[in-house]
Amino acid sequence: MPWKRFRNAYPGRESGPWKMNTLQTILDSVIHSNAGEPNHAGFGWTGIGTMPEVGPAAFRHVVFAPLPEDEVERRQRRSPTTFPPRVMAYLASFNGAHFYQGGLSIFGLRAEVSRDPERRQPFDLIDHNDLLRPANSNPEDFYIGGLDEDGSVLYFRVWGARVYRRLETSTEPLEQWENFESMLECVLNRLADEFKGD
Repeated sequence: MPWKRFRNAYPGRESGPWKMNTLQTILDSVIHSNAGEPNHAGFGWTGIGTMPEVGPAAFRHVVFAPLPEDEVERRQRRSPTTFPPRVMAYLASFNGAHFYQGGLSIFGLRAEVSRDPERRQPFDLIDHNDLLRPANSNPEDFYIGGLDEDGSVLYFRVWGARVYRRLETSTEPLEQWENFESMLECVLNRLADEFKGD
């Protein structure tokens, strides 16, 4: 699915302070300022910024298209954990992503397990809050992603808007942000600076 179709794929799916256009502005900004226009549309995902020095199927960013609302709700019913409202909000805009070669990964909902590079899938939101959940987790922690550099994890408190980052081996937050958009913008800007310096 071409990137420009993402924003119109599911019109009207906005929730409270999480207006989709705010999140879309951040996504558009990082894509256009760091990698130019999308250059590959796979099965349910868009790859931005080819990296031939890494491999023929390597991209700077891979963003997964949102699933239909009824499919998200079906996965929610089958999940052993309840998706917080803030997670449902970002899933309405995109179904996870790998930014800067996986420097930042946002979890989504996997439709299948496949080795086909044209059928890429996000890291699974359900698995990371069940089978892969850190052993020292607070019951209210809900994991939404992670950073590759230090292996830290990103999470919400179930009914809060703030996003926290901590190491899997610690319960103390290293950073926190007011909301998902603030986290995304901050971490992407930081990774963009690091990427330019490489």
